[in-house]
Amino acid sequence: MKRHFLVLVAVVIVILCVLYGKTTFGKAKIPGETCEEYYRGVLNDVYYHGCSDYLIKTGYGFAAGPVGDLVPLVKKIDVSNPESFVNLGNGSKLSSNYFTDGNAVYFYGTKIDNVDAKTFELFGYFTDCGKDKSNVYCPLDRESLDIVSGADVKTFRFICSHLYAIDAGNVYYVDDSSPSFPKVIDGADPLSFRCGSKTFYFARDNKNIYLWGNKIIGADIGTFEFIKEDVGYQKDKNSVYFRGIKMEGADPHTFHYVSPELFADKNYSYRFGKKTNR
Repeated sequence: MKRHFLVLVAVVIVILCVLYGKTTFGKAKIPGETCEEYYRGVLNDVYYHGCSDYLIKTGYGFAAGPVGDLVPLVKKIDVSNPESFVNLGNGSKLSSNYFTDGNAVYFYGTKIDNVDAKTFELFGYFTDCGKDKSNVYCPLDRESLDIVSGADVKTFRFICSHLYAIDAGNVYYVDDSSPSFPKVIDGADPLSFRCGSKTFYFARDNKNIYLWGNKIIGADIGTFEFIKEDVGYQKDKNSVYFRGIKMEGADPHTFHYVSPELFADKNYSYRFGKKTNR
């Protein structure tokens, strides 16, 4: 009797798993140009899992969390209008991690608070930043966005292959690591700010030369140049620089290319910005 009971219980569990799986993922994957995956169930619930998660498509999957706890790999998204839930990059060449149901905006499966979904739009390719009628938003991490404080919504735009941004009042450096949150460059002039001609990591305005968003201290903007098409070494009328750092003692008037990785002036040879034997 006990054996028959256990068999019956096992059969019921199998049937429930099958039905549960079909209920959870009974419809197709929601289209999107991103490795994030959203699914719509037969009851129009929306489910999400991230790039690095393994999706068990017949139901919920569980895995050990950072402290050994079991955490769901798939989570249900609180969507007010599931039938209208779409990727904001659909119909364009944008690679979007944003979705919307028309009433709210979602980033990596998390609803963004206080965003106006009706006016929200993306800035373009290679950025996870967007804006609505009131604010500019950029990611702090894979789970959250923050407002770019003081950014002017009407004039904010990315330049220099999205390594810098400008608006009516400020210049921002956008670190190409992840996340890429714009940081104001103190004192930079947005009206005269220009991208470097050799590499976009370098930029200039009417007062300074910048590398990776930092001022190159003491650089003369009128004579600053790259040496032999090389972005590692630069010079002006007063100094020689390696990756934006002044090389003490190097002579800018005689500094020249010798061979790959080797440069020299009248006094020394240099390799990777350091003095070396000739």
